Amino acid sequence: MCNLYTNKSTVAEMADLFRAKAPHGFNAPADVYPGYPGLVVREDAGEGFIEQMNWGFPVRLKGMKPTSKPKPINNARDEKLLAGFWKHWFVSPAQRCLIPFTAFAEAEGEKGKMTRTWISVADQPLAAWAGLGDHGIGLSGGSAPRYRIEIEHAVDDRGLAGHTIGQHVSYREGCFVEEAANLDRRRACLLHDLCCGGNDGV
Repeated sequence: MCNLYTNKSTVAEMADLFRAKAPHGFNAPADVYPGYPGLVVREDAGEGFIEQMNWGFPVRLKGMKPTSKPKPINNARDEKLLAGFWKHWFVSPAQRCLIPFTAFAEAEGEKGKMTRTWISVADQPLAAWAGLGDHGIGLSGGSAPRYRIEIEHAVDDRGLAGHTIGQHVSYREGCFVEEAANLDRRRACLLHDLCCGGNDGV
C-alpha cells in the first residue's frame, strides 16, 4: 500500500506528457501524504487539464466515534472497482483521473526498525497511476476536490507502475467495461513478468 509519493516534475512537464492544460499555478508540495494536496490530470469536454485535489476519500470506519475525523482512504485494489463502494466513480470517465508521480515510498524491515525505500519506474522519469477524483465532502466536512489511487494489484506492489501514453488516454476516456478488461490484462502481464523474471521496470 502506498501512503507517500513524490512528484518532482514541473507543471509544464506534466502538461506536455499527459497532453493536458494547466489553467493556473499550483502550490501542491512535491511529497504527498494521505489527506494532503497533490496534482492530478482530469478530462473535461474531451480536453485534459491539471487540477489540485486532496489525496483520499474521507470515510468514517466502523467503530469510530461520531465526533472523530473521517479517515482518508487513498488506495484500493483493481478487482473491487465494479462492485460496492467504488463502482459509482469508476463507471464514469469524468470521475477518472491520472496521478503523476516520480517515485513512491514503501516501508521495509521489522516493526520499530523500518526504513523507507523509494521506488520509481526505470524508463519513465514521470509516470502516472490510474485514479478516481471528484468534488465531494472533504476531511473538514465541507466540499473539497479529492482523489485516490485506483490500481493497486493484489499480486505485488510493483503493479503500481505507470502506464503508457495510449493507456493514459484510454483510461481517461474509455468505456468502463473495456477499462475493467484492460486492468485484468495488465494484471495478467504482471503475473507473467513475476513468474518469468521479466519485471525489471521498477
